[in-house]
Amino acid sequence: MPQWNRGMEAAEAAAKAASGTRADWFSLKSGDKAYVRPLTDKDDIIVIDVHMGVPTKKPPKGVKADKWPTQMSAVCQDAEAFQLRDGDGSPTGEYEPGYGQCYIHLHMQDVMGKFKRSVAVPSSQGWGLLVMREPVLDARKKLTGFRDITEEFKDKEGHTHRIPKIVIASQSYSNFWAAFKAAGEMTGTICDRDFSVERVDNDYVISAGRETPDLQPGTPGWLAYLDALALKDVSLEGTLVYQSSPEYYGRFFDPEWKEDEAEGEAAEAEAEQAAADAGEATLDDAEAEAMKVKMAQAFSTQPT
Repeated sequence: MPQWNRGMEAAEAAAKAASGTRADWFSLKSGDKAYVRPLTDKDDIIVIDVHMGVPTKKPPKGVKADKWPTQMSAVCQDAEAFQLRDGDGSPTGEYEPGYGQCYIHLHMQDVMGKFKRSVAVPSSQGWGLLVMREPVLDARKKLTGFRDITEEFKDKEGHTHRIPKIVIASQSYSNFWAAFKAAGEMTGTICDRDFSVERVDNDYVISAGRETPDLQPGTPGWLAYLDALALKDVSLEGTLVYQSSPEYYGRFFDPEWKEDEAEGEAAEAEAEQAAADAGEATLDDAEAEAMKVKMAQAFSTQPT
């Protein structure tokens, strides 16, 4: 089983060192604001290497080009999490079956992504679950609190459920998770309040709200989140395993990979959603810093 590198301290160190049901993803365009409640606490964030913005192969037979993403991210198959462990739990350098020979490392070294950087060079990303929230206003438009944004979900038996909307955030430490960590230093948790998250160009402005004792781990309201995750069969661990699997790599990157008819139908359904997800690229620490420098240089130039 993979050994996940968890926690904000691990994320900070990594930053400085510079499938079941599909999950939904946290995504904001510049100028947009969202309200969230962290469902993953600061010490349970999973930190792992991710290949960002990897060009995909041609659409498989039967999948329309406009339904196929031009680029995707992938969890690195050479990540330490997939190494076998010794009796003390330390990585041995040997990998679980299907891992340790990352296709992107082996075949895409010369493929350049953003800022002329090889897509074979992974970025450290922190992964956590967020509940999407919305403000509640009274008749005078005064904020009285927050409530869950909900969505409909149909289970395998065809029954429809209305559940809280839970998304996965895969973001860098310095550009995203550091602000959450700072907010949780006093109480030891980031699951006891709502946060506003606003994207301004390539930065996130993150502000913490007040503590809400009636909605945090162990309360009846919190159980609704756990029930929603169980109903959709979504977890960080399951998503990470899927996005690093030979099937995922084969489906989106390896032109030699062959799928049977059933898998092809699954690829078409997944690709349509993936194409929408791919429209919002995630910045890693290096990309965010490079963009800041580029913008600063542009605005420092005085017209003659």
